[in-house]
Amino acid sequence: MYVVHRYRFFRHEKNRFDRLPRDMRFMLLNLYFGRTGAVEVPLKDTDIAVLRTQGYLTLCNAGMVTAERLGPSVMVTLSERSIRLFEAREKEFSQLFVELQKDVT
Repeated sequence: MYVVHRYRFFRHEKNRFDRLPRDMRFMLLNLYFGRTGAVEVPLKDTDIAVLRTQGYLTLCNAGMVTAERLGPSVMVTLSERSIRLFEAREKEFSQLFVELQKDVT
């Protein structure tokens, strides 16, 4: 029973991930495979707001807002949910990351 539930959970999460726009998927995979861990983003970035709302990203540094060259900005990192998804299907996501990198460069 647990294995079936786990399989359905990851299949559902993978389908949700696949429906994200290409640039959002690349950003998430770059945070995981690029080993950057966190990235500073503009506070009012709509893509970041979507990813936070859907549970892919979380605020770090206690959500502290800084005023850098980007204007008001925050640090975001992958959520536990995202990390579990990428770890469970690491090989598959690694191949996708390489493909997306080719498109970007």
